[in-house]
Amino acid sequence: MPTEIFGQPLSKRFGKWHASDIVRNRILRQFGGTYLDRDVYVVKSLDPFRNYELTLDYEIRNKSLETEYKVLGTQTLIGHRKARFLDLWLLSYCDYRPDEWYYNAGELPTTEILAKRPDLVNGLNGEFAAEGRRACPLLYHRYYRGWRQKYYTTHLNIRGDHFLQYDWCFDETFLPAITRFDEYIVRQLNTTFGEMARDVLDYEISVN
Repeated sequence: MPTEIFGQPLSKRFGKWHASDIVRNRILRQFGGTYLDRDVYVVKSLDPFRNYELTLDYEIRNKSLETEYKVLGTQTLIGHRKARFLDLWLLSYCDYRPDEWYYNAGELPTTEILAKRPDLVNGLNGEFAAEGRRACPLLYHRYYRGWRQKYYTTHLNIRGDHFLQYDWCFDETFLPAITRFDEYIVRQLNTTFGEMARDVLDYEISVN
């Protein structure tokens, strides 16, 4: 695990997250391939994106603000090891800000690289469900019938059996009733996530 970037020590507060961002970039630059966060649910084949230099979710965030802006999502990345954006992304860490969680991973490369060179990536608009405030209500508040058609992957924002970072995923006035899950609870959930979980459980039963 890296402890510094371009001679600058990684954040004491966010060091593990920042190290993960750096490592996924370095590994993709060395080998290419597909990176997935451990709480990413793959809905359907990702093969269509293997023909592109680099594919990521690049969607509008914070629609409540007067000025909308885009931020790339790092949860699902698919690319060639010589993708030009990967080099520029890593070099942008020369302006490393240890006290900001997502500045170097998502905000800076979006505003300083992709805003000027959107042609460097195959930028999706929600098909990887990277933006929590857009995806989480469709996953956990209700049943969204079109999830199999809309999504290639979804970022579940779950660690173990419970939610992580509620404020990133939900409006504080509208939290889901259930925030911790097991195989019995998901059998009863009338939500998109409930159906996703049941698909996995049923598959495991069928192969065992």
